[in-house]
Amino acid sequence: MDDETSIVGQVIKIGGRDDTIPLTLTGSDGIHYNCTVKGRELAKEISAYYLGDLIEVSGKGYWSRLPGGKWVLDRLIVRSYRELADDWDDALTLMSQLSTDWGGGGDVEETCAKIRRG
Repeated sequence: MDDETSIVGQVIKIGGRDDTIPLTLTGSDGIHYNCTVKGRELAKEISAYYLGDLIEVSGKGYWSRLPGGKWVLDRLIVRSYRELADDWDDALTLMSQLSTDWGGGGDVEETCAKIRRG
């Protein structure tokens, strides 16, 4: 089966001689994901993350189903990537600035009912 797929991991291997560059990521679960990057420029950008911060890569994934029913990713043709935000303190600060009346320990159900009524 092939499907649009995204995976998160650390770049542990990248390199090649043509426009199909082999890439291996290690996920937080310890699984190694074998990927292929199409294009030298994209591979060069991704190589900046070698043994560094986690990234998310996306593209066309090829999956197979094991006898027990579990799906495994056989390979991924990487079309794009993105750097993951790692500043959780900033994210928490932004979330705490969201407007809510629940901070005072009010009744959540009552607050939801008021929101639904307008």
